[in-house]
Amino acid sequence: MLNAPVRFDANEWFVCVTMLVLIVLFAVTPKMFSMQAALCLMLFHSALGLTADMIIGVAYPWDFYDTMDTPGYDWFDFFIYTVNYPLYGYFFGTGMKLWERRGWPLPLLIAGAALLSLLLEWLSVQFQVFQYKNGWHVWDSLLAYSVIFCGSAAFVKLVMRWEGHVFYRGRG
Repeated sequence: MLNAPVRFDANEWFVCVTMLVLIVLFAVTPKMFSMQAALCLMLFHSALGLTADMIIGVAYPWDFYDTMDTPGYDWFDFFIYTVNYPLYGYFFGTGMKLWERRGWPLPLLIAGAALLSLLLEWLSVQFQVFQYKNGWHVWDSLLAYSVIFCGSAAFVKLVMRWEGHVFYRGRG
């Protein structure tokens, strides 16, 4: 069961503002994927974010950080996994599609996404969305983001191959 936040403070406000920004950006940007492909990307990135956080942030023996106000999950953890991570992943896929159209090398996009994620994590730490422990530092996340975005890029490529074959390519 999800708990209510201990107190509504900076970390909840940060999640609300980033969630609102991502939703508005999603609403106003042209859709690059069919509805089915977009849903696949969002579900994948939700699961990817949850899995990475469980392995790095919660799973014994590491337990390198807590999120929000408590070590347990609350409503705002739920929002992160069901809104923020999926939309962030969707925008990575959109960026990848645009990047490939220009013929730019994919490793540069992965490096850029990892660095942007590092910046966003640093901001999250300032607002106490993440509280590091057991020696973790923001720079330690760079390796994690590099691995995550390599896996994400492989999945986005697969979805782009499926477009027009497996998914209906109507209005997305």
